Amino acid sequence: MNYEKNTRWVWTKECQSSFECLLHEISKTTTLVHYDHKLPLILAADASNYGLGTVILHRYPDGLEKPIAHVSKTLNNAERNYSQIEKAALSIVYGIKKFHQYLADRAFELVTDHKPLLSIFNPKKGIPVTTADRLQRWAIYLMGYNYNIRYKSTKLRGNADALSRLPIPYDDSFIDSDAMQINYMQQQLIEQWSLKPDEIAKATTNDDILKQVRHFTLTNWPSSFSKSKNPKLIPYFNNRYSLSVVNDCILFDTRIIIPKQLQCRVINMLHCGHIGIIKMKHLARTYCWWPNIDKDICDMIKSCTICSKLQPLPKPTFNSWEEPK
Repeated sequence: MNYEKNTRWVWTKECQSSFECLLHEISKTTTLVHYDHKLPLILAADASNYGLGTVILHRYPDGLEKPIAHVSKTLNNAERNYSQIEKAALSIVYGIKKFHQYLADRAFELVTDHKPLLSIFNPKKGIPVTTADRLQRWAIYLMGYNYNIRYKSTKLRGNADALSRLPIPYDDSFIDSDAMQINYMQQQLIEQWSLKPDEIAKATTNDDILKQVRHFTLTNWPSSFSKSKNPKLIPYFNNRYSLSVVNDCILFDTRIIIPKQLQCRVINMLHCGHIGIIKMKHLARTYCWWPNIDKDICDMIKSCTICSKLQPLPKPTFNSWEEPK
C-alpha cells in the first residue's frame, strides 16, 4: 500500500486477519521442530552450480513435513567443475555426513530431484557398472545406511533448493577427498605426454562437439538424443554418468577425453615404442579416451611398416608323411 505524506495510518481488522494468516502459513512449514524418534525421518538434498543445500525433516500423521535442521555449503573450485549429477550426489553425501547422528541405525527417506540417482543410489539394486568412479564410491558409502530413495520435483520442495542457492562463505570443514586428489591425478596423466593442460583445455574449448559435451555435463543432459541429428554426441550421451569437467578438460572416469585436433598427436605418442596393438590399447585405456579410439589404434598399427616387420612369424603347419603303399 502506498500512502502519501501526512496520511493517517489505518490498520483494519481485515489487515490484521491477513497478517495473522500469513504468519500462520509461513510458520506452519518453516518452524524448526524437535527430533522425535517415533516420527518418520526425511532427508532432502539439492545442489546448484555453486552450493549445496540439505534439510532433515519429520513427517507428521497429517502428512505435513516440518524441518529439524538446515545445512548448506559453498562448493570449492574443484567441486564446481563436477557434472550436475555429481553435484546432486555430493549434496546427499554432505547431508548424510552432517546429520549422521540422526540417521545412523534408523530408517529414513532420501528425497532428490535428480532422477538418475534413483538407480545409482537405489539400495535394492546393484550399482550400474557404467557409473563414474566417484559416484560408485559414494553409493558404496551410502550402503551403511538404511534408507529408501524417492524423486520429487524441485517445484514441490523449495527448501533444499533455496539453501543451495544462498551465497555463503566457503566452509572447509567438509572437504571431499576427490576434490583434493583430482588436480594431482590430472597432472600425473598429462605428465605422461608432452602436452600441457592448457593446450588440452584450449583444444577442448575449440572443439564443437566437446563444447556441447562440456555444457551438458555441467548442466543436465537431455533425456534422449536423436541418432540422426546428433550421431557424434551419442557415445558421450551413453557414458554421461561417467563424465566430469576438471580445469576445462573433460574426464571419462579417470581418463582425459582428447579433442579431435590432438588425437593424431596422442596416437603417435602412444605408438612411439611400437609396442603392438594389445599393449597400446592398454596404455591408451589407462590415460585417455575418445570415441573409436580402439579403431584408430588398429589403423595406426596396420599402417606402420616397422610394426609389420616386427610381427611374429606365422606358426608353421606340419603335415604327416604319406604312408608308403
